[in-house]
Amino acid sequence: MPDLVGQRWADSLLPLCDITVRTKADATLAAGLVVSTNPAAGSRLTAGSVVAVVVSSGPAPPTTTPNLPDGVKRLVEGSIADWFKRSNDLVKRG
Repeated sequence: MPDLVGQRWADSLLPLCDITVRTKADATLAAGLVVSTNPAAGSRLTAGSVVAVVVSSGPAPPTTTPNLPDGVKRLVEGSIADWFKRSNDLVKRG
């Protein structure tokens, strides 16, 4: 298995038997670069080998919450908690 980590996915297409590809957010590798492979680099491949390739989708988007005044924050959190409670009650009633 060649070392594909850090290479552009399109450049690393090899005539391998069976390739599965999935994407994963990665803070250090740009979108389209290979994050990892299974089997790892240096492994021997034989006819019929299955190779799993993980390709970076780039950094994950930031997950910041707005800075709300305490009263608004309590109101929003209370509304969300109430919604979940009502949703769970509906599911239980079926």
